[in-house]
Amino acid sequence: MKAIYPTTTLSRTLWGIRRQVKDSLDYADQWCIYDNPRDIFRQIKAHVTYKNDPPDIELLQSLPTLMENNYWGYSGTGDCDCFTIAFTACCISKGIPVKIVLAGRKPDEFTHVYNLARMNGVWYDADLTESRFGKRRDYKYLKLIGV
Repeated sequence: MKAIYPTTTLSRTLWGIRRQVKDSLDYADQWCIYDNPRDIFRQIKAHVTYKNDPPDIELLQSLPTLMENNYWGYSGTGDCDCFTIAFTACCISKGIPVKIVLAGRKPDEFTHVYNLARMNGVWYDADLTESRFGKRRDYKYLKLIGV
């Protein structure tokens, strides 16, 4: 399922992300072949390509939509929120503690979203727009969202 919203409020976007995660869980349980966040990151990273949302649209794609019925017509094409939905669903389906992180350079003006995932008792950044698991961009303002 894909959700396309006109540029929207933060609360509406978070509602949409949570909805897409929920809609992704059954697919994630089958699609994700690993049971740790580092390998899940690598699996997803091997299948995605970054592309900005269309102008004035917040495009949120569930994991099955991202991989099979993509808005752009190319499997795995999306942006940070699409990748966050995919990673969140895979972690939840495997019983891995996961959080969503909103990031920005100004207070209450978030421009990026990614995950934190717990492995061996330690929380790691899982930003699929970055080259590797554990790498994080330097954002001054962060807000953790439970899922």
